[in-house]
Amino acid sequence: RGKNEIQQATAAANVPAFSLSTTEFPVPLFYLLGASNLCASSGEGRRQIQGGAVKLDGKKLTDVNLKFNSPEELTGKILQVGKKKIIRLVD
Repeated sequence: RGKNEIQQATAAANVPAFSLSTTEFPVPLFYLLGASNLCASSGEGRRQIQGGAVKLDGKKLTDVNLKFNSPEELTGKILQVGKKKIIRLVD
């Protein structure tokens, strides 16, 4: 295994969880970034999305207006901003 694969495997086990139970749906992606403390504010969340720094399960998200309609769309997925800010979304 490559060094990068090992780092990813150990990091996945230690990813902090963010509960979606208090989130009102539909929820904009930029709001979710602020609410989960991945970004300091919704405005910073927008800038991170525009800059291409936001990923959901490894897939880059670039639509600032993206909304999620239900918790089922997000539960169990990994939301990441940059290289070091990572959370697992749980119900």
